[in-house]
Amino acid sequence: MIHNIITALESLRPGSQWVMRGDSYSNLDWMPDNQESRPTEQEIQDEINRLNAAEPMKLLREERDKKLAETDWWALADRVMTSEQTAYRQALRDITLNATPSMVTEGMPHMIGKLDPNSVTWPVKP
Repeated sequence: MIHNIITALESLRPGSQWVMRGDSYSNLDWMPDNQESRPTEQEIQDEINRLNAAEPMKLLREERDKKLAETDWWALADRVMTSEQTAYRQALRDITLNATPSMVTEGMPHMIGKLDPNSVTWPVKP
């Protein structure tokens, strides 16, 4: 999907020093003083898989946070939210409990790797 050896290494060993001279594990040069922390090829692949599996929910949370931010002004101290506004904001907070988001994997190139808008049923903004 979207994660690769580089993002997996950054996740597994933040701050470590290495050089990639291609796009495969055999092209990974680990700096001598970090040899003991070099992850195995399987550890890297497992991390790529974990990061890719977590990406749709990460994108969902980002979109949810934008939608909440758009309505933050409803909750200012000198305002009283309607019950519909309160319910909408709560539904946004709860969306990660039951949603099963997915990513766009084909079609328009500018959409690939983004949250599939058809994979989530968003609450209706009052």
